[in-house]
Amino acid sequence: MSNTRFVALLLYLFSTLLVWAAAFLAAYGWTAVVCSRRWEDTVVWGGRILPISIAAITVFALALTAALVISAVRRHMSAHDAAPQRLVARILLTLAFVSAIAVVWNGLPALIFDGCA
Repeated sequence: MSNTRFVALLLYLFSTLLVWAAAFLAAYGWTAVVCSRRWEDTVVWGGRILPISIAAITVFALALTAALVISAVRRHMSAHDAAPQRLVARILLTLAFVSAIAVVWNGLPALIFDGCA
């Protein structure tokens, strides 16, 4: 296996965790910007900016994770005889489950807290 294929396989395997990491960075980075600029009272789409934006980040990350899961399931279903491909799909599904829980866990403060402390 060439180095390029190996790196591509690793990125594919950890893609759902990368989605979680990007959602984590976006949510907490945006929270820092909103709180430092004192925009927490800004109203967007009928709600305060912080809970709405973190909910949007969470939904987007979950949708991207679902798209990666669909891709893995299709790859798993099409690989009847290829055990390594099925293993890769199962690993990605397991990591997708873990990262979906992490994405939801990161989005919970938007439901609990209304603004900046």
